[in-house]
Amino acid sequence: MVSEDIFSGVRFNISSKRLAAASWIPGANRRQAANILGTTAETVRNWERNGLILSNKYGDLNERVFDDSDMERLRIIYMLRQTSYSMSSIHRCLTMYDTGYKDLGLTLLNKPEDEEGLLSAGDHWLNVLNNLEYDAVNILPFINQLEKTEI
Repeated sequence: MVSEDIFSGVRFNISSKRLAAASWIPGANRRQAANILGTTAETVRNWERNGLILSNKYGDLNERVFDDSDMERLRIIYMLRQTSYSMSSIHRCLTMYDTGYKDLGLTLLNKPEDEEGLLSAGDHWLNVLNNLEYDAVNILPFINQLEKTEI
């Protein structure tokens, strides 16, 4: 699964109960997939247009349907969008994953290519701010430890 390979250890602030429900719907159409994720069918269609998800499967009514692996990918896309990653960063990450470079997934989310412009730069700065927040939280215990060792 995509989430176990490259997204283990990443925190997402969404309801896992709602997302877990996706596994029991075989061949979910766009609307059903959107309902499971808590978004709209137009959002899922937009992800398709931007190359984040591609399903070549069609249901009885000749509408595009998503199998379990597609739903897992949609969950990943949804979670990354909820954490403010741009479409270009998600596309770059998933493209590398699809071409066999699974290790680079998270790294590519936070390191924009020079030609990608401001949206990806925003992803980079979100990562920098998260790292700074982590450092800020951990600096006080570090200072306290230094004070104890100098006494």
